[in-house]
Amino acid sequence: MQKFVNPGDTVSFDSDAGKKIGTVDSIVTDITNGAKVATVRLPCGGTTALPINHLRQEANQ
Repeated sequence: MQKFVNPGDTVSFDSDAGKKIGTVDSIVTDITNGAKVATVRLPCGGTTALPINHLRQEANQ
């Protein structure tokens, strides 16, 4: 069964610098291709936008 990513969820993703963990702030639909894109807040205070299929749910902390 597929789990859905929602705002407030703790997620992880792979980056060039290794595994990163953050919290989903919001999810929007990309109007150019219809993909769901999540804005993820990182512990350092930065944010990044990623397609939700690039995210893995982690236990909420």
